[in-house]
Amino acid sequence: MAVPDDDARVVSASRTIRSSAERIFELIADPTSQPRWDGNDDLADAAEGQRVRAVGDVFVMTLSKGLDGNVIRENRVIEFEESRRIAWLPSVPGEEPPGHLGT
Repeated sequence: MAVPDDDARVVSASRTIRSSAERIFELIADPTSQPRWDGNDDLADAAEGQRVRAVGDVFVMTLSKGLDGNVIRENRVIEFEESRRIAWLPSVPGEEPPGHLGT
């Protein structure tokens, strides 16, 4: 999905964390742990057994915010390198991702 240059926007942040890269990666790659560290406080939960292992994996999260209460999001993994890199595109189930990337 291409995003026109005039509409493209990159947001990033960094922080030093006293933990191993493997431990931090595990918290990100296992959707059931994401609500504990999500800085937006908008993740309600994820079913067990969705640990990301490869590009093409899809995991499902329930968001805690939305016009009608809890909202479901499918997250399609588009980048993956164990203990180093992970990125996904969230979308409404059955729809194309709107263009923002979660890493």
